[in-house]
Amino acid sequence: MGSGNHSSRTYVPALDGIRAVAILFVFLYHAGYLPGGWVGVDIFFTLSGYLITTILVTEFEARGSVFIRRFFFRRACRLLPAVVVLVGVALALSFYFNDQLRETKIDAVAALLYVEDFRYAFSPVTGTTLGHLWSLSVEEQFYLIWPFFLIVSLSLFGQERSFYVVIVTIVFVILWRFALLTEHSASPYYRIYFSFDTRIDELLIGSALALWGRRPGQALLRTIKLSWPFIFIFFIAILIKVDPVTKWEGVSSYPLIGAATACLIVILTTEEIHFLTRLFTLAPLVALGRISYGFYLWHYLIIHEVKTGGFTILYVTVLSFALTLIVSIGSYRLIEQPVLRLGRRAY
Repeated sequence: MGSGNHSSRTYVPALDGIRAVAILFVFLYHAGYLPGGWVGVDIFFTLSGYLITTILVTEFEARGSVFIRRFFFRRACRLLPAVVVLVGVALALSFYFNDQLRETKIDAVAALLYVEDFRYAFSPVTGTTLGHLWSLSVEEQFYLIWPFFLIVSLSLFGQERSFYVVIVTIVFVILWRFALLTEHSASPYYRIYFSFDTRIDELLIGSALALWGRRPGQALLRTIKLSWPFIFIFFIAILIKVDPVTKWEGVSSYPLIGAATACLIVILTTEEIHFLTRLFTLAPLVALGRISYGFYLWHYLIIHEVKTGGFTILYVTVLSFALTLIVSIGSYRLIEQPVLRLGRRAY
């Protein structure tokens, strides 16, 4: 969600198209249309892992190290200002309407400290208008840990062996998740769905792809390209059926979603033009993808507020989408980009 500020050297418009599709899935899920629209968050996870690792590996190869302070400073400039504004608005609305004020205050603190994933994992409560920020907590915790892990691995093993280190870590996370499934007498699904330690495999799948490289063998690349109909069928099956929190198949699908997203990224980042390249570079999708971070931040609060008006679900969806689009454009132009430019000048 928050890794959209990659340089023009690595910028691929089709990846913004993926962001747009992912945010549409999440929006329709929260609007009440797509039971499996939660998969948009998983797509974001894998894409974020890929982009962040690509940036870090590129810098490491060029300089022999990574400027950690600059990395963290720019991450903060990219992510934090818009969240602070959202949290302020959510608190103001909760106070004015006397709507879940105590829970919203707790969520506000958890969101600003980027620990909301653990709040919902270990003490499941009715979500507030800030509840969706749990996914940003997962990503931020990844950003805090991953650069150090990656630098050590690259220094000791090099890029090729680091790929295998990441693969082993992914397998460990998957086994850990299934161990939790079998050991808990009560339902473990909230613990597994929201928590960093049980969701990091999708981020790591994207990271593994970045370490693997962008030029797979022609035979493998041809196989991946021919697999796109199966990727579509897989995502459609999840979108229309799978519940991520209360169903075993939802929990078991995380690495498959990561792998399918990785295949999609491979197709879209090769130099050859593909049907999917044309699809994901449609101008409206690319434009929505560029403002997807702000769209994700604001959509849940706006849907909640519009729903209180007692309108039909179609009216709620259309109005919420329009308002979220307007607000996210404003966030992108007035908050996110200006602060990011200042951050780049400072570092």
